[in-house]
Amino acid sequence: MAAQTLPQTRPPSPDLPQAVLQDGGSPDQTSGGRHDGDSSLVRLLRVLHRRRATALLTAGAVTLLVGLFTLQRRLVAPLYQGGFTLLIADPVNEAGAAAPVTDGGGASLEALARNAMRNDVPTLIRVLQSPAVLGPVDDALRARGISELPTVKVSLQAADPDQKTPILASGVLGVQAVGRDPQVLQLTLGLAQREMLGWALEQRRAKLAQGVRFLDQQAPVLQQKSDRLQRELERFRTAHGVIQPEQEATTLRSQLEAVRNRAIAQQAEQARLLELREQVRRGNLTARAFVDTPAEGSRGGSVAVGLDNQPLLEQLTKVEQQLAETRAQFRDDSLQVRSLMATRDQLRPLVHRKELQALDTSLRLNAQALQASVGQQNQLVSEFRRLPALLRAYEAINQRLRVAQGNVESYLRTREQFQLEIAQKNVPWKVIVPPAVNPEPVEPKLSRGLLQSLALGLVAGAGAALVRDRLDTALQDPDDARRALALPLLGHIPCQGAGPDRDAEGFARQEALRELASSLRFLDGARDRHSLGLTSALPAEGKSHVALLLARTLAELGQRVLLVDADLRRPQLHQRLGLSNSRGLTTLLAADPPDLFQVLQPVPGLDALALLAAGPLPQDPPRLLGSAVMPSLMQQLRDSGLFDVVLYDLPPVLGLADASLLAGHLDGVLLLASLGQVPRRRSQAALERLREARASVLGVVTNRLRPSEADADRHPTYRYYTSTASEGASDDLRQRFRRWLEG
Repeated sequence: MAAQTLPQTRPPSPDLPQAVLQDGGSPDQTSGGRHDGDSSLVRLLRVLHRRRATALLTAGAVTLLVGLFTLQRRLVAPLYQGGFTLLIADPVNEAGAAAPVTDGGGASLEALARNAMRNDVPTLIRVLQSPAVLGPVDDALRARGISELPTVKVSLQAADPDQKTPILASGVLGVQAVGRDPQVLQLTLGLAQREMLGWALEQRRAKLAQGVRFLDQQAPVLQQKSDRLQRELERFRTAHGVIQPEQEATTLRSQLEAVRNRAIAQQAEQARLLELREQVRRGNLTARAFVDTPAEGSRGGSVAVGLDNQPLLEQLTKVEQQLAETRAQFRDDSLQVRSLMATRDQLRPLVHRKELQALDTSLRLNAQALQASVGQQNQLVSEFRRLPALLRAYEAINQRLRVAQGNVESYLRTREQFQLEIAQKNVPWKVIVPPAVNPEPVEPKLSRGLLQSLALGLVAGAGAALVRDRLDTALQDPDDARRALALPLLGHIPCQGAGPDRDAEGFARQEALRELASSLRFLDGARDRHSLGLTSALPAEGKSHVALLLARTLAELGQRVLLVDADLRRPQLHQRLGLSNSRGLTTLLAADPPDLFQVLQPVPGLDALALLAAGPLPQDPPRLLGSAVMPSLMQQLRDSGLFDVVLYDLPPVLGLADASLLAGHLDGVLLLASLGQVPRRRSQAALERLREARASVLGVVTNRLRPSEADADRHPTYRYYTSTASEGASDDLRQRFRRWLEG
C-alpha cells in the first residue's frame, strides 16, 4: 500500500547554515538591495557582458571597415605637408615709427605720418590667408593646369616646441601647405612666399607714400604758424623793451643783491661811527685809534676819519711821547714833567674837538650814501616785480614758436626719410626657414587611424549592444527579474548544458536548489507555510521541471514532501517520474472519491517524497478547480500532518484561470521567470493576476533554459568542488572562453 511507504512522523528539519540563504527571505533581507544603487557604468558593463556577441561582431566589423578605409587612403590618396617660416616685422609700423615725442614734437609728426596703429597678429594671419594675398597663387596654379589646389594655413610658431605648454612667438609665422602632390606643394610654397613678401613690401610703400602726402598737406600750415609766432614775439619785445627776459631778470637780480649788500654794510658803518663818537665824547678814544685816510664809506671793520689840523695831532703825539720819556727819568713833581703835562693838557681839548668834528662829518656822509642805496634798491625791486609776468608771456610765445619750428624741422627730415625709404626695395620680412616638403605622408597616419578604427569599433559595438538589449524586452538576469517584479529573489536555477563540463553544471544546479530550499525555510512565517505553489507567466518556462527538482531537494534535506500536479491541461510530473496517471487529483475531486492513500504514489528512491498526479484530464478544468471540493481537499492535505510541505505544480497564470483559482488557497506562491525568454511585461502581468487573486507571492525564482556563462559567474565556486576541477588551468580557461563566446 502507498500509505505504508509514507513517513508517519515529522523528522526534525536539519539546521542549514545561514550562508546557504541567497536572495531569499523578505524584501529587506534580499541581496538585491545591494544592487539598487548600482551605477550606470555597472549596468553598462552588464549589458556588454550579456550582449557580448553582438558587441564583438559589431566592433570587429566597424574596426575592420575603418581600418581598411584608412589603409586605402594611405595607399591611394595620401596627404603631404610642407612649409616655411617668416620672421615678420609689421610692414606699416617699423620699429622706429613709434619713437617717443621730443620737445619739438618732431617724432610725433613722424608717427602721425606713418599712421602707426599696430595690427594684432591674428588679424594679420587672416589677411595672409585671404584671397587678397593667396588669390594670385591659386590663379598661377590653375594657369598651370592644376585643379586640386593645396590648402595653405598661416599660424604662430612656438618659441620652444619642446615645452609641454609652448609659448607662441608673436614675431614668427609658420606657413604650411597640405596637398596630394609633393611637387605641386613645393611650387605652391614658392608662390606663397613670393606673394607674401611682395604684399608686405607693397603695404610698406603704400603707407610711406600716404605719409608723404600727409606731410605735403601739413607743410603750409606749419610754416604759416611758425611765421605768425615769430612776428608775435617781435611785437612783444618792442612793446616791453626786452630782448631776453630771462637774461635781463638774472642781471637785475644780481644788481639788486649788490645794492642790498652795500646798504647793509653802510648801516653797519653808521652804527660803528656812532659808537666811536660816543667813545670819543667820553674821552675813551683819541684820533690815534683812527685810520688817517678819509673815505665816503667803508665795508670793513675800520672807520676812516679825516682831521683838519694834522700838525696839531702830531704835536700832541710828540708831547705825550716826551712826557713818557721824562717820567722815566724824573719824578712827577719835577719841573720838566709838570711843563710837559701842562702842554699836553692844552693840546687835548683842541684835538678832541677836531675828532668830534671829523666823526660828525663821516656820519653825515655815510647817512647820505645809505639813503642813496635804499633808493636804488627800491627802484630795482620795482623793476624786478614786473618781470615774472613778462617772462611768463614771453615763455608761452617762445614755447609755441619752438613747437612750430620743431614741426617744420621734423617735416623736412621725415619727408626726406620717407622719400629714401620709398626708393629702397628692402623687404620688411625675412624667410628664416626656406620652403620644404616632407617626403613622408602626414595623413592618414596608420597608427592613429588604427587607434581611431579601434575606438570607433568599440563605440559602435557598445552602441549595438545597448540597442540590442533595449529592443530585447525579456528578463536577462536574476537581478533584472528582481528589479522588474519588485519581489525578493529566492533563487536562480542554472541550466544543465550538454558540454564536457556537465558535472560542474549539475553540481551548480543542485546547490542552487538547496539555496532555494534554504530560502524557503528562512522566510518570515515559514513554519506556518505548509502548502506552496509554483507557477509561471507562460507555458514552456520549465515550471514542472523546477517543481520536481525542488521537491526532490526538500526530500533529500529530510522534509516530507507531497508533490501535487495541479496542471489539469498538460500534466508532466508523472511522465518525468515514470509513474501512472490513471488516478490523481481529478479522482479525489470526483463525486465518490477513493481513499487518499489509494491515490498517492511514492517516488522511487526517495521515501520522503510522494506524488499526487493530475489524474484523468477533465473537460472543464476551471470548473473542477473552482468547486468547493478543491479548497477542502487542499486544507485536508495541509492539515493531515503527513507532510511538511505540499508543493503544487500550478498551471501558467496568463491565458488561464486555473492558477488564479488555486493560488488564493495556498500559504505561498513562487513565481518562476525564465531568463532570456519571457518578456518582463508578461511576468509583471502574471504577478498582477496573482495579487488580484489574493495570493501570497513569496518571491521570484529564476531559471535559464539555455546554457549561459553568467550562471557559472554567479556561482564561481561550484566548479572547484566538481570532479573536473583538477584539470589543467589551460583546459579550464579554454572551456570558459568557449562558453563565454557561446553566450
